[in-house]
Amino acid sequence: MAKHDYTNAVRVCDQALQELSTYDHVPRQGLSSFIYQKLVCHTKLREFDKGWQTVEAGLNIEFPGSFNWFKNRELSIVLAFHSKEYTKAFRIH
Repeated sequence: MAKHDYTNAVRVCDQALQELSTYDHVPRQGLSSFIYQKLVCHTKLREFDKGWQTVEAGLNIEFPGSFNWFKNRELSIVLAFHSKEYTKAFRIH
């Protein structure tokens, strides 16, 4: 991501998530960090449908009201602004 190579960063995040899914007990925070990096990449690449799928993946593992749940909501609003879905951004807020 530091090199603005968002396509490759998505690939690396997918690899990490796939590898982590083979373990029985992985902390949610470990998964969240890769999910949210992937969400930022999809936003930068203007891959909005993939971004919304990533939002859902994050929501499926977070507890409402937790720090990472709020991080998901924050990045969702950014995605909504970039995809010009202003009503959706307002609803998320």
